[in-house]
Amino acid sequence: MVSVMLKDRKQVCFVCDQTSTAKKIICGIPQRSILGPLLFLLCINDMPDILEKRSPCRYVDDIKIRSSSYHYDTLVQNLNMDLPNVQKWLDKHKLKAHTWKTKVMSIGSLRNLNNKVN
Repeated sequence: MVSVMLKDRKQVCFVCDQTSTAKKIICGIPQRSILGPLLFLLCINDMPDILEKRSPCRYVDDIKIRSSSYHYDTLVQNLNMDLPNVQKWLDKHKLKAHTWKTKVMSIGSLRNLNNKVN
């Protein structure tokens, strides 16, 4: 059943009462399918394997990478260390990072944050 759902699929766009010609889809998971969320989770299941000192938090189609350190420079270095690995992983799985949605959140005491973060 799963292999039938993922093979020989086509996609069209419908905008302003106009329908595009059908294009063959060679990768991806069908949207609004019952198995879609499960298939996506299986697809991203190996994400933790590429991270050395960071730990991912996965929820639906979002992945958050977190790290902790008492030293701000170490924290930045740790997070930046895995970015090339994450990009390779995304390329391998034919996924894209939405860099305009990517944020860094620093959590700590007000004194530490004022001393370390501009």
